[in-house]
Parts: sequence; C-alpha cells; structure tokens
Amino acid sequence: MRRVKRMLSKIIICILGISFGNVLNLNAEVIEIINKDHLNEEIYVQDQLTVLVCYATWCGPCKVQRPIVYTVDSKFKENKVCFAFCDVDTQQIICTNWNIQTVPSMIFFKGGKEIKRVFGIVREKELINLVIDGLL
Repeated sequence: MRRVKRMLSKIIICILGISFGNVLNLNAEVIEIINKDHLNEEIYVQDQLTVLVCYATWCGPCKVQRPIVYTVDSKFKENKVCFAFCDVDTQQIICTNWNIQTVPSMIFFKGGKEIKRVFGIVREKELINLVIDGLL
C-alpha cells in the first residue's frame, strides 16, 4: 500500500509539473533564457556548470523532463550549478547557433565551453551523474 501511495504521489507531482510548468519552481533557481545575451551571461561564468535544457512547449518528453530538472537542481543548491531552460520556438537564434535539432536536449557548459551534450529524456539518477561529472 505504501508503495502504491508513493507512486501516486510521484505521478501527481509529475502531472502538476507538466500541467503548470513552474509549479515546482517554488525555491529552485532554474532560469528561463529570454535572449542570447541572457544565455551568454549564464554560460560564461567561470567555475560554474551550466546545463542548458532546450525544450518545446508542445513536446511530451520535454514536459516529462522539466520536473526531473527541478528535482536535480534542488539537490545541488550548494554547488556551482545553474539549470537554464530555452524554448526552441521562442529562441530560434540560440537554438540555431547551438545546432539544436532534437528536443529535449541538454548542453553542459563549464567556464563557457561545451563539455557534454545529451538528447532525449534523461532520468534523475543519470542527470545527477552527469552533473557530478561536470563539476569534477
């Protein structure tokens, strides 16, 4: 019974995250990229790992990825990690410059340089490992 309740709780959280977008962003420091200059301010920070999450509002897998990113972000509050979302439809210039052809996509930057790129849904444990690798 506990297992079923836990699963239902996770499903409800996931649905809320999908339906209301930033509902899970109560204390998170995940940002939404609004233009190219804003992106440059975030990725060219020395000694900071920046994870650019490229998504589309119409993309089902992107809606699943969003709450996972918020969960992982909350686990790295004390570290130098910044998660940034970039809508491929509203920020086409950015996505063209970074050659984004698949959503969701994540680009990992350290000190302004791209260090890793992943495509598709990245599960929580895998994303945690990717962040840890990027911090090292």
